[in-house]
Amino acid sequence: MATERELQVACLWGLQNIAFRELQEEIINLSPGTQVNYSLLEDVLVIKGCFDDDTEAAVVACIKNYVKKHMHHNLPDVSTLLGSTSP
Repeated sequence: MATERELQVACLWGLQNIAFRELQEEIINLSPGTQVNYSLLEDVLVIKGCFDDDTEAAVVACIKNYVKKHMHHNLPDVSTLLGSTSP
């Protein structure tokens, strides 16, 4: 069942250096109506939307794949950076 959720990805160390808009579009394609914002100051990607467990898993997989594809320096396992909240 779809519920309002917020995912936060912290410590991407330079999301500003890759095409944020491309990642944003990929996430919105998975979950239309989702808000995707990045704070350069806080280095946090925030995804807010109404989605179910399968969609959340797809969004997380999308982020993991995107980071692997575009970030060429050593990063911790992205799964340790993900946090999810439901209001």
